[in-house]
Amino acid sequence: MRKTILILLSILTFYGCRYNVPPSVKEALSTAEAYMEENPDSALHILQNISHPENLRSQARADYALLYTQACDKTHLLPPTDSLLLSEISDKISYPNPSIILKI
Repeated sequence: MRKTILILLSILTFYGCRYNVPPSVKEALSTAEAYMEENPDSALHILQNISHPENLRSQARADYALLYTQACDKTHLLPPTDSLLLSEISDKISYPNPSIILKI
């Protein structure tokens, strides 16, 4: 009985700690990606309206950083800082040659 409870608590803890991207953020990222080529200013506006992008994790965070940087580049604006991309790079466990990534 005790072992069953422990296993159940472990499973609940594992699933409770998982991070799910809110559907509104998924939709915003998808829409921004679709608008990127023809309307980068609209894509940038959509991305700027995502609240607390710094709290995004994993794939959503990487997608946001890439799309935001692309939108800034296509609208000839400088992103505020490189912190989005640099934090994404530093979160990765290993790169064969990190200097290649920093040259992008």
